[in-house]
Amino acid sequence: ACVPWRRDKMRRDGQEQLKQIERHKYLVSQRLGRDIGWEEAARDWIDHHAGTWRGWWEEQPESGA
Repeated sequence: ACVPWRRDKMRRDGQEQLKQIERHKYLVSQRLGRDIGWEEAARDWIDHHAGTWRGWWEEQPESGA
């Protein structure tokens, strides 16, 4: 079983990641003039932004790292 702080961190990380993917979906859809859909947005965000975002996120106090 997960210790409470780890469970809380995983929840925070996941929630913030979902917000970032939603934002990415909106921006790319606006740029392309069509809704790219959530799965395409998630794949694109993971491929192009997840690594950089993770490094930034872990430095933020709200990440709980």
